[in-house]
Amino acid sequence: MKTRVSANSLRMFGSRFAAASVVMIGLWQASLYLAAVVESHEKRVVMNAALERAVHGLSGSISGYVSDLMILARNGRLRALAAGDAAGWKAATADFEAFVSEKPHVAQLRFIDGSGQEVVRVDRWGGEAVVVGPQAMQNKADRYYFRNTIDLDVGAIYASPVDLNVEHGAIELPWRPMFRIATPIEPAGPESRGIVVINIDASELLNEVSQAQPGNAAPIQLVNADGYWLAGVPIDKLWGFMFGRDTSLAVEDPQAWARFSQGDLGEFVSQGRHYVFRAFRPGAVLADVAAGEVVASGDGNWTLFAETPGASLLSAWRWYHLPFVIVGLAITATIAAGWTQMVNARRNSENEARRAEEEVMRQERLASLGSLVAGVAHELNSPIGSAVTIASTMARDADAFARAVEAGPVRRSQMTGFVNDMRTGSDMVQRNLERADSLIRHFKQVAVDQTSERLREFRLQDLIDDILSSNAHQLRDTRVKIVSDIRTHGTLSTYPGPLAQVLFNLINNARIHAFSPDQEGVISIAARDDGEEAIEITVADNGAGIAPEHLDSIFNPFFTTKLGAGGSGLGLSIVLNIVENVLGGSIEADSTPGAGTSMTIRMPRSVLSADDTGKERPHHADELAA
Repeated sequence: MKTRVSANSLRMFGSRFAAASVVMIGLWQASLYLAAVVESHEKRVVMNAALERAVHGLSGSISGYVSDLMILARNGRLRALAAGDAAGWKAATADFEAFVSEKPHVAQLRFIDGSGQEVVRVDRWGGEAVVVGPQAMQNKADRYYFRNTIDLDVGAIYASPVDLNVEHGAIELPWRPMFRIATPIEPAGPESRGIVVINIDASELLNEVSQAQPGNAAPIQLVNADGYWLAGVPIDKLWGFMFGRDTSLAVEDPQAWARFSQGDLGEFVSQGRHYVFRAFRPGAVLADVAAGEVVASGDGNWTLFAETPGASLLSAWRWYHLPFVIVGLAITATIAAGWTQMVNARRNSENEARRAEEEVMRQERLASLGSLVAGVAHELNSPIGSAVTIASTMARDADAFARAVEAGPVRRSQMTGFVNDMRTGSDMVQRNLERADSLIRHFKQVAVDQTSERLREFRLQDLIDDILSSNAHQLRDTRVKIVSDIRTHGTLSTYPGPLAQVLFNLINNARIHAFSPDQEGVISIAARDDGEEAIEITVADNGAGIAPEHLDSIFNPFFTTKLGAGGSGLGLSIVLNIVENVLGGSIEADSTPGAGTSMTIRMPRSVLSADDTGKERPHHADELAA
């Protein structure tokens, strides 16, 4: 009989322990996965910002050469030289030499006649402009940039691909990446044909890409229109098309390459990697600067991209999580053993067997919740820890009651006291778990909005409640508190993710810049209706304020007074970009040194856009918070 009872107890313990362990680990894994999703999202924001900076840097580097090229092509002395005035060679060469001396990124400037023969050529060597003599001139009739330019109309521009410089039919060593723009000269006579070619040192352009990369992020990779790498990978993968090698993204990951070809910017997942990309079209940049003149571009379209591992259940685990799992399982085993003893004690009770069994089972279900969320996340430690403590107390009480039952008859007062203790304990466990459930729901809504750009209707009060709940842990160890006063009614029809990003950035900016570590302070969020179609949201603090000489610069990219001490200078620039370009509103700052700062956002209640049918909006403004 004792053996049978022992076997039943083991089976009971095993089933409860297994169920509790599965739920506990499941909740733990869910919290880790949520953190991995948020981390992946932040990395993509960083990569998007870096790609945006790289594209702007490339555009600025090449656009300034268009007007220079057109002026050179209309140079009167060059036109005379092309028409047969041999005496004009010296004057044209002097003009070219002066131009190269003033343009540090120009590697070579040439005039090539209609037969492809170089006539005037100035190179840059060792930082100095060097005139190449007639005996060293080469015929470039077989080079693609000559063939693609010579038959263009006057005023048209040819933008070449980026490749390695070739001299006398061989690739120059060390490698010199070149980007060429060329245009026909304005003829001075029927026989005066030729082109002007500016060779821009593409090493400087590629440096624009590397300089845009954040220090701890994945490198930005640059590929040409055929998928061959120009930057961002080991040297053995670079310039494959120049050496007849198939070292290209189009060969190594055709799926990713096909997705790049479907648009000018975007994000996608391929082979477990999350890609963020942007296209860069030098020809289009030159066309904008050339005020409508035709630009004949070769295969010079580029794609800049970065990649990061996608969020997954497996990637969320770390080796240092194992001790917490072991502790959680130990606690679960202890509670499961206590449950088993309680059930056996009730079965041995002759007077209140059924009532005791039902009560203990009800207490088991309530007590189980106190151990299943052990260690889910820092924000859940308080309610879950309280629940576990109470459940442990109940287990000890149950052990004591079991010993009393085994020792002899149990008085009714003991039974009543035990039941009351169990009821009180269960009530306390339930309150703590309801608090944990509320936190999880807040976190879930914020995570959904931050990773989605869907236009939807929502209440501003609900969004701000979610934000304040998720942001509470950052202020837990400070003397700063957040208050809200929301006086707008009805719903908004806009993008909750970008709006939440704006409010997060403003709150964090106030937390970092407005108060010293031990200073008391208040951050307030207020909202009111601004007419029937707009609302006004104000985030204010009573902290240090902003110096008058800095107030006009706070929305500039990379402006910060705490570089290296918690500020990157991007937070308010991002806020301005999102408010104006995504939410269709405006933002205004007001500050008095020593009295605090207020940021007032005015925005429409409803965003009307071409993509208001529910599809996701391309996200240009969701970047790093400061």
